[in-house]
Amino acid sequence: AVKEETLRNEVCDSTEGDDQVLPQEFGPAIKPPILAKRKVAKDFPPGLPNMLWCALNSPEAQTGSNFLCDLLCAHDSVPPSTMVQKLMDLMKKGPKAEGSSVHFKDAHRTELAAQYVYGLLWASRRLVRRDSSAIFGPSSWDDIEVLMSQSIFETENMISGRRLAQGLQLAARGAKLLSMMLKTELQGHN
Repeated sequence: AVKEETLRNEVCDSTEGDDQVLPQEFGPAIKPPILAKRKVAKDFPPGLPNMLWCALNSPEAQTGSNFLCDLLCAHDSVPPSTMVQKLMDLMKKGPKAEGSSVHFKDAHRTELAAQYVYGLLWASRRLVRRDSSAIFGPSSWDDIEVLMSQSIFETENMISGRRLAQGLQLAARGAKLLSMMLKTELQGHN
């Protein structure tokens, strides 16, 4: 019994990688801190989401990304659901030209948005919205379908060059996002 308790403590104290799964014989499938009550995230002040979205979807996207990451990491503030949907659209189709409905591929903006979205997903392990809803996630099956099919549709009829590289980058970020969303959704389940 003492040996099993020692082994259980060693497994729970290990911090290698982001794998939070324990062997089945040692109790719950997830480390106890993940199952603990999560902290309620703060909402953005009114007007701030639009300003930050414009900054993220501009040629100087790193400014918006830095502000968003600072609000998340230092202040536990999360964007409203409308901004989350815009982020999901950016991850599915790429940035959108201001005042138009045309999406284009911009590897820099996509990468910055992806890093923030990954941060939101990671924060959902410790934060929850006031209404107990998820911080970030798909709003429909269409979101999941588009993320899964990006590797095909974004690279179709492209042999080489910059457009192929941008399509592959968008598809890779979408695949990682889908993987992280599924891991986050399934945490706490065997």
